[in-house]
Amino acid sequence: MAKPKIKPKIIKALREGPKSLEEILQEIGGEARIVKGVLTKMIKRGEIEEENGKYKLRE
Repeated sequence: MAKPKIKPKIIKALREGPKSLEEILQEIGGEARIVKGVLTKMIKRGEIEEENGKYKLRE
């Protein structure tokens, strides 16, 4: 499965600051629908949050 490989890349990208889905895709690659799915699950788990179209790590 691709998800375990994508999540660490998302976390690494968001450590630099809030990013939009497009910015995350530019940095880590992958299919938009898969990355969006992982982001949605991370929000539900409370690992990240979305604000004004940008994703960020929870403080």
